[in-house]
Amino acid sequence: MTIALDIGADCLRSLRVQDGRLVGRSSRSVYAVLSDSPAQRELLRQGRIPFASCEENLILLGDAATELSQVFHVPTRPLLPEGRLPQDDAFARQVLGALIDRLLPAVERAGQICCLTLPAADRDTSSRAGDLVAFVTQVLRLRGYQPMILGSAMGVVLAELGSVGFTGVGMVFGASHSEAVVVHHGIEMARCEVALGGSWIDEQLAQSREYFLWDSAGRQYLDVPRAAALRTAVSLNVVSPNHAEVRGYFHELARSLMAELAQTLRGNSAATMIPQPLKVVASGAAARINGFDVLLQQVLRETELPVEIGSIRVAVDSNYNVARGCLIGAQLENDARSREADGPPAQPLTSAA
Repeated sequence: MTIALDIGADCLRSLRVQDGRLVGRSSRSVYAVLSDSPAQRELLRQGRIPFASCEENLILLGDAATELSQVFHVPTRPLLPEGRLPQDDAFARQVLGALIDRLLPAVERAGQICCLTLPAADRDTSSRAGDLVAFVTQVLRLRGYQPMILGSAMGVVLAELGSVGFTGVGMVFGASHSEAVVVHHGIEMARCEVALGGSWIDEQLAQSREYFLWDSAGRQYLDVPRAAALRTAVSLNVVSPNHAEVRGYFHELARSLMAELAQTLRGNSAATMIPQPLKVVASGAAARINGFDVLLQQVLRETELPVEIGSIRVAVDSNYNVARGCLIGAQLENDARSREADGPPAQPLTSAA
């Protein structure tokens, strides 16, 4: 059995095949911290609310934090702010490890492949994102899995462009980052990213509209969930003051990624020489909004890309597009290893003349 793990700045998801059907699990990438007391513990136990304890605090994990933060008058905290594992956060590693444990079943055999994506899929372990790469891969190895890292945009290509031989342009507009990749027959030819996503839009909206909450100690903080609810509820096709502001942020997000893609391709002649026109498929949390497909087409027309673009599609039918691509990637890797283990076919014997 192979398994996929999509670690996003907004949500963690796993996907696997069990008894011939796809089984998915998910959890929000947030947590909330409560002061530890017998009364708080008893309240959580009575409500059958899972929690962890650390340094005289109680920690609500994932979906429980999202649902109950306002009940307890505490803010939710992003597990991976800006797609990074914070070094000065005493709780983040414990929470991430616990959530991964919830999403993954016990391994069936040692060395079982777990194909995963990370925010921006930064494979350079010398960078700040390397802390996240090192931590997650260590967690997986300790549980008996063999980690295999795949870019999220590559995951979209594997999930959505199989009918054209895994060739085209894949894009993911995530929570903390957005990423684009040009692929030819499953081989990555060019890749770029920008540190903008849905969370950036939410923060801009919360600040401009002065969405604030106060915790139990009277401290003010941004009501980002309220801004996120506004972002996901509007239609980019509707003309109104509310929608115009949100549309402006989405346009800036798409324009930034397309400008980065154009610059990347101008410096990569091999990527511009593959057969064209190229199909484009986009996915991600920030792309799941009515009218995003039309906006993306507009931005692509405005951008002078050194490749010819064909059809453009936004895959919003499932939250598991990236995870499904990881599952396909893991299966392809398993098949390749099986062929290597079998060795080359035996050569027929020939008799001497």
